[in-house]
Amino acid sequence: MASRAVKSAKTRRYHHGDLKRALVHEARAIATERGAEALTVRELARRLDVAATASYRHFTSKDALLRAVRVTIAADIAERMARAADAATAGRRSARATARVLAAATAYVDFAWTHASQFALLRAPRGSGPRTPFAPLVVLGALIDEAIAAAALPAEARQDGASQLLALAHGVAALTLEGAFSMGSSLKRRERLRSLLSTTLRGLREGRRRGSA
Repeated sequence: MASRAVKSAKTRRYHHGDLKRALVHEARAIATERGAEALTVRELARRLDVAATASYRHFTSKDALLRAVRVTIAADIAERMARAADAATAGRRSARATARVLAAATAYVDFAWTHASQFALLRAPRGSGPRTPFAPLVVLGALIDEAIAAAALPAEARQDGASQLLALAHGVAALTLEGAFSMGSSLKRRERLRSLLSTTLRGLREGRRRGSA
């Protein structure tokens, strides 16, 4: 009797809007611990003690569910990037704008290094379906715009500056996690990461000068 009452309460609560969020939360936990291949919508429904048909109303396929999981991971990374940028407050306006970009890009790699299994989900095949703007790229784009406004970067950096930085950050994170790119101790690899990012920023800053030479 009590178990039926608890199940009924769960079903009512999910029916009123929590089920989708609960599915994504549980899916992220499973995929982080056991990998994306361990996910099924039916298994999630069983774990949450709801009807599979109710789950399929929110996610019609595993691909759709994984897309939602990736969106939440990307949003968490973007939030960390924004916090890291906000903590970079020292220096003049132009120097501060550059520091904010570097801090955000570094935070992206830090997340990958400390949450490797979740980072791996971002790199998994995405399948078909609608694409959501990648939140970390949006954050970097906004910071690049700030740096341009502060005269720390030329206007040309707006075109692909964020993409270049994110490509570098993502590549460094992936290669180091795979063991293909050794960067030494934890302290040493952070120094090398900062050097790589700074070099890329310098290239963006000097791009206009090279182009007009």
